Amino acid sequence: MPSHKLNIQVREATVKDLNRVADISSLAFLNNALFDNLNPRRHEYFESFRYTRLRYARNAMLKPSTRLLVAETNAGEIVGYAIWERLGDDPIAQRVKAERDGIRLRLERFLVNITDRINSYIAPDPSADPIAATRLRIASNKLEKLHWDTAERKTRWHLHWLGVDPQHQRRGVGRQLAQWGLDRAIEDRVWAGIESSAVGEKLYTSMGFKVIGDRLPCIEGINMGTVMAWEPKR
Repeated sequence: MPSHKLNIQVREATVKDLNRVADISSLAFLNNALFDNLNPRRHEYFESFRYTRLRYARNAMLKPSTRLLVAETNAGEIVGYAIWERLGDDPIAQRVKAERDGIRLRLERFLVNITDRINSYIAPDPSADPIAATRLRIASNKLEKLHWDTAERKTRWHLHWLGVDPQHQRRGVGRQLAQWGLDRAIEDRVWAGIESSAVGEKLYTSMGFKVIGDRLPCIEGINMGTVMAWEPKR
């Protein structure tokens, strides 16, 4: 596997990019401890697992406060993706949401939501464990209250997901996707946050993130990762 840094540009994803994002997401997390619980049969039902990741990416694209990003090489190959969200009720957060809102997008979000609900009822993902998903949602709410529910930290850019094509990992792709949100946090003079895996903790530490909380168990034997934050200079 090449070890030299890969020249890429980070840009917002388009609808045409969604299938490639789904490919990267499903492959990047195919051997991930968290998904051992969330999607324990993903190897057996890989296409269903991939479709779930496709839906997640599509919903992130439609949500006004989130930005679905892709890392693209000079040759036009997408090799990584990230989902950043601008949280808070300050004027900048409202502007970020307004940039991706409107009647058309609201209608599209409504239709996608209805379609997803129907599909989940008629043909649930056979790779997934719905009980584990419920536990994760409960743990996520606890995590928010424990570590982010303060006047300053509520207003932040938060990195929800970052995935790199396994063939292009350790070539600087993840760093550049993470830097996109960090640059926005610097501009806005707000915090940046992430729940990092053990693998990613070294990278985020080198970028100025610090551990602000212990690992919070979300499912028996598995943790949601280290809670890390970047604090703006005042």
